[in-house]
Amino acid sequence: MSKNDGMLVALDIGSSVVRSLVAQIDGDNITFIGKGEADNRSGIAGGIVVDLDATTQAIRASVQEAEKVANVDIRTVVIGLSNEQLSFINSNGTAMIRGKEIVQMDIDRAMEQARNIGVSSDKEIVGVEIQEFVVDGQKRIQNPLGMSAKRLEINVHIVMASESVTKNLLRAVNNADLNVDTIVVNAIADSYAILDDDERKLGVALIDIGHGTTDIILLEDGAPFYTTVIPMGGKVITRDLGIVFHISPGEAEEIKVARGSALVDWVDKNEEVTITIVGSREQKIKTVQEVAEVIHPRMKELLEKIRDKISEGMQSRGITSIAVLTGGASNLRNVKELAREVLQYEQIRIGHPSVTDDGHGLAEVLKSPEYATVVGIVKYMVHQRKMHKSKKKNWFMKLIKNVFE
Repeated sequence: MSKNDGMLVALDIGSSVVRSLVAQIDGDNITFIGKGEADNRSGIAGGIVVDLDATTQAIRASVQEAEKVANVDIRTVVIGLSNEQLSFINSNGTAMIRGKEIVQMDIDRAMEQARNIGVSSDKEIVGVEIQEFVVDGQKRIQNPLGMSAKRLEINVHIVMASESVTKNLLRAVNNADLNVDTIVVNAIADSYAILDDDERKLGVALIDIGHGTTDIILLEDGAPFYTTVIPMGGKVITRDLGIVFHISPGEAEEIKVARGSALVDWVDKNEEVTITIVGSREQKIKTVQEVAEVIHPRMKELLEKIRDKISEGMQSRGITSIAVLTGGASNLRNVKELAREVLQYEQIRIGHPSVTDDGHGLAEVLKSPEYATVVGIVKYMVHQRKMHKSKKKNWFMKLIKNVFE
């Protein structure tokens, strides 16, 4: 086993697959050196642990595969979180500046007040994203350190989760003989993997359609203002195909991925697919158009739910001019065209994780939308560590300056 210096391991515990990703971190440089996957169709439903043992086994299998590929010993991981019980609040805090200029302690005091939102006993804060600073009434300040001011305000986006749901997820990870370093909200992680700075500033709706859940995050001026999860994903399409055609869930998933389409009129009416009736060896011939006729109404229903959630988010604040789809179900043929029709966005794209080819052979695989969360977790953690180091450096330089003054 190689040394684990600078290593970071991300774990995306999904309703279909548990994905683990090993990254070597050197400053701002990220090198992905190993990944693992394990089936988890019976362990998680809607982002919630429904079978602790099955989830633990899937986590263990995924991490063991990643260990072999990367030739490392994994003991600590960063996990993603997505479930229908996530909620959010946009909060703010204020600090009166005691010195001549703003120091880190002033920001910390404002942040502490913003976080003091009176969370109920069954909830806990799992994510806090800074939206903006306001210095003496001047909005949209990104970094107030060193500025002359009398009053500092901070606006933040706080995501909360059910404490019991989170504990069960942590228990599954711990039972796999792993420690959890940090929890990252999936939607926030996705934004670090998929979006560029211009999209963040203009206003964007990022939609991650997974197997069991759909994560939605709305951003404006570079920061999130709305986060939600719909307990519905590509799994319902797989289930419908299985019921209508009397085929196994595995075969239904294969047909959906390989031959499925979100639009009926955009497929070859003469293209055929062979299915095997469950419980027998009987085979039947179906057309790809018949497959699309099952998929289309369910995907349209999901996109309508997404549209309603986006409309709900925009009532509070913000305008999103771009929609980005990611996650495994975004690979479905013609889903972008259906989404444009339902969501009413002129500009819409499929989001692929931004990954540089580093010679380890993982780049092409990780660029697929289903890896958005696990890649995003790594990028989010690198960003957070960079910000933390910057805070420590600014605090030290300010201390030295004060000593000399």
